Amino acid sequence: MIFIYILICLAVFLSFMIYMSWKRKKVEHIFREMKLSGEAFILGPEVASFRGATAKYGRIKCDGVIGLTNEKIIFVPFVSKKFFIPMNEIKDVSESKKFLGHYRAGISVLVLHSKEADIGFFVKNILRWQNAIRGIIKMGKE
Repeated sequence: MIFIYILICLAVFLSFMIYMSWKRKKVEHIFREMKLSGEAFILGPEVASFRGATAKYGRIKCDGVIGLTNEKIIFVPFVSKKFFIPMNEIKDVSESKKFLGHYRAGISVLVLHSKEADIGFFVKNILRWQNAIRGIIKMGKE
């Protein structure tokens, strides 16, 4: 019985190690692609988590890499297709403890308020993202 328990623990540990290795390589690949894309990033690329949207971008949550330029926010999920959120569609940005009915203790969601939807992300420094996005929005209105 102990032998089976040890085998199960070993299998779980090895699976975790393989996943973490794959994730690290995927992040490095996406970073390299984004940096070589020719885009001038104001923030990022950095690891982030898409928390869903009220419309247009879907509700499926996923991890990936996010970057901010003057024209758009680029999000490249680890498993799905990348998508763009044009900055001229973003009306405002806020921080929320709860988004789309979900709550995670101690973590706030960066919420982008666009013309068509509210879009949520977990990012490392919400205040930094809010200030950068508000600055771009303000420049666009002038």
